[in-house]
Amino acid sequence: MNWQKLAGIMCVLGVTCAQAAEIVVNRLQMPAWVVHANGVRQALAPNMSLKVGDTLQTGQGARVELALSEGSIIKLGALATFRVTSLIAPEDNKGVFASALDVIKGAFRFTTGSSQKSVPRAIDIKISSVTAGIRGTDLWGKSDEQKDLVCLLEGKISVAHADQHLDMDKPLQYFVAKRDGTAMPGFETEDEVMNKWAPQTEVSAGHGLASIGGKWRAILAAYKHRPMADSLVRKLDEAGFAASLVQRHQPGGRVFEVALNGLAEEADARYAGQQAREVVPGLTLKVSPK
Repeated sequence: MNWQKLAGIMCVLGVTCAQAAEIVVNRLQMPAWVVHANGVRQALAPNMSLKVGDTLQTGQGARVELALSEGSIIKLGALATFRVTSLIAPEDNKGVFASALDVIKGAFRFTTGSSQKSVPRAIDIKISSVTAGIRGTDLWGKSDEQKDLVCLLEGKISVAHADQHLDMDKPLQYFVAKRDGTAMPGFETEDEVMNKWAPQTEVSAGHGLASIGGKWRAILAAYKHRPMADSLVRKLDEAGFAASLVQRHQPGGRVFEVALNGLAEEADARYAGQQAREVVPGLTLKVSPK
C-alpha cells in the first residue's frame, strides 16, 4: 500500500490530517496575469496556485474561476484586480480556515457548495471601501468608478463600511457605497442579478476556456531555432496568454512548437488561438487534442 492511500485511510478513521490553505486557478478565459509579491508578472494558467501577496489581474473579456481548499469558489470578471492578503490553514487556526481577500476592482462572486457549508471558515472579502465577513454563503459584488457593491444571494454575511455595520441574511439584499460618500442597503430583483450581474463573472464555453484537465491545444508556431520560440512565449506571456514550448523531432529535424494548452474543447482552442493571433500578428493556428 502506498503512502497516499494510507494517508487517506487515516483521514477517514479520524486521524488528524494537515489541510493546506490554498487557492488554485480552476478555469479561466485569457488574458489574465498574476503579479507575485516579488513583483514578477506572469500569465495565469489552470492549476496555478496563488500565494499570499499575489495580485491577480484580468484583461478585456476575461474570466477566472478560483478554488479555495475549504471548498468555496471565487469567480472574477473582466478588468478585475484581486489580491490574496492572507491564508491560514485550519490546523494553524483552531480548525478554522481563514483568509482575507481584496477585490480592488471589478466584479466577483463567492460561492460555497451545499456540501461544504458546514466547514468552519472565517473569510473576509474587501470590496474597496466595503468589507464582507463570510462564514458560508453565496454573494456577488463589484467595485467600479461609481460604487462598491455587495449583494447577498444566499446565507449570511456581515458588512462593514466606515462606521456602519450591517448583518445581512435575506436573499437579494445588497449594500452599496457610492463614491459621493453615500452608503445604504437595499434589495435587488432576481432578474437584475441573474441576467445582468451574474453573467459578468461566469466563464463561457467556446470562448477560449482553459481548465484543469483541458485536452485541447492551440498550436501557434513552430521554429527550427529555440531562441525564436522562447521569444514568442515571452511575448504571449506578457499579453496574458500562458504558452508553452515543446521540442519535437521530425524527419527534417527538430522543431520547437509554441502552443496554448489545457483548452476545454476544440472551439475554445480556436477562440484562444485567434485571440493570440490578434496580439501577435503573423502567427499560424492549428488545433489538436493533446
